[in-house]
Amino acid sequence: MVRGTGGPYAMSVVHRAIRRGELKAAAEHQCADCGKSANRYDHRDYNAPLRVDPVCHSCNARRGPAIPLKGYFEELFSGKYMLWPRRKKDATRMLAAMGVDIDLSGAPDRLKFEHWLPFKEVLLEWDCS
Repeated sequence: MVRGTGGPYAMSVVHRAIRRGELKAAAEHQCADCGKSANRYDHRDYNAPLRVDPVCHSCNARRGPAIPLKGYFEELFSGKYMLWPRRKKDATRMLAAMGVDIDLSGAPDRLKFEHWLPFKEVLLEWDCS
């Protein structure tokens, strides 16, 4: 069971690695983007939870959402998990990172579940790839 995009799962894997000494705390690094002090780790792909970059808060926000765990869209469309990217900007960035060509230009800035339904087949195909 996936339980969402995978953010909390990926963060827990990183925290365990820090506790075991396999990964230094983010604060011991500089931001990978701007060189300021890092204060968190950023995941670009929740399917690879230890592939992270130390970043500061503002650079983390600028990077946008990560690629969700495989199985996320299956849970979303089956009704098991009802949290989806609600801002068109975030959804567009996530889909680009996934390599999925979906045009949300006609969608409103705040997405509802029904805005994802026309893309169900494409997203479920990505889930299984």
